[in-house]
Amino acid sequence: MKQALKKTALVGTVLLMLSSINTIQAKKVEVSVPIICEKGENLIPIRKVAETLGAKSITWNKKEHILSMEVDYKLSHLYLSYLNGLEETNREYVEPLPPRLRNMELPPYPLKGRNGQQLEQRPITLELKDGDYSASYAVYDYKIADNTLYLGEEWLNTIFLADSIKIQSKDKLQVQYLDKSELEEEVKTLEGLIKPTTAEEAITLWSRGQQTRSGALQYSALSEPLQKKVMEQFSGWVTGGSSPSLGKLVSQQAEVVDEGHKVYTLQYDEMLQGKVSGHIQQKVFVEHVDQNGKGFWLITGVEGDTGYYSLIK
Repeated sequence: MKQALKKTALVGTVLLMLSSINTIQAKKVEVSVPIICEKGENLIPIRKVAETLGAKSITWNKKEHILSMEVDYKLSHLYLSYLNGLEETNREYVEPLPPRLRNMELPPYPLKGRNGQQLEQRPITLELKDGDYSASYAVYDYKIADNTLYLGEEWLNTIFLADSIKIQSKDKLQVQYLDKSELEEEVKTLEGLIKPTTAEEAITLWSRGQQTRSGALQYSALSEPLQKKVMEQFSGWVTGGSSPSLGKLVSQQAEVVDEGHKVYTLQYDEMLQGKVSGHIQQKVFVEHVDQNGKGFWLITGVEGDTGYYSLIK
């Protein structure tokens, strides 16, 4: 894993090479558990499997139909948010990545679409908790047998970003998933590479992060005090919505306060059902900061229309 992220400088351009989660990143485990097949879907006893994969404090409220578990949700979805923001796109309104961050070889997106059957009329609520934050899902592909709760195997991808789930036999399951320590290393390296080295990069990452709904790109451009503030009011790494959405950056005015401070006044199209419905404005304060002997330009404050489209509330 130490070589999972290789950095190569070519004519001033950093190329980020990410290994496939199917090889270096993946941790493989085998779990001996009874497996139920319903309408062609494999159901697994979720408590034992989830505990094996690192979930903590798993509780099942049978009366209220609520399954709660502590998982590393913020970390795994921060990783997903980076992949979303860094993916090449042909959407014309999205700000292009800074030149040094283009042409990246990204791993396959580990979160997959679900194809679970509706096995029960009444759903259960799956609560994934990480500190004071939680995300909820409605689960229809489940069974309760012998006082044990079984969920469709695809939920392991939702909860743990499990990439490969194989049924070895009717009582043995093999799972490949993203190990926490390796995921932390990947995210740390990504953050170090993406951190803006110019004021223009900071504005590009900020704008693109809002346009692609990538809180991670926005976060990477923020100063440490502002990052801390964001985490105190954290409500998820996906910002904005599909409609209305943030469109093209149509106006950008820069004011040089001094050699270490700049203020940008930005105006974006606001899109509703694919058409421009209005405009929003933001004023972004950018400052030169030295960290560990390196110089960066980081956002220290944002004013204006931020609450819906950005991490800053």
